[in-house]
Amino acid sequence: MMKDIKDKLKTVLEKPELIDEYRVIYILSCIRKILDYDSELSAEHQNLRFYCN
Repeated sequence: MMKDIKDKLKTVLEKPELIDEYRVIYILSCIRKILDYDSELSAEHQNLRFYCN
């Protein structure tokens, strides 16, 4: 599951010319899923988690 999320996120980030508001929301939701899955990582990146909410 985590690998799938990271792969999807990597695919979106590899095309910076296509990033629009909808993709930013998608990126933040993927990051949020990763942080939800890994509590240690989430604790290290509380500010990022805040913006993902």
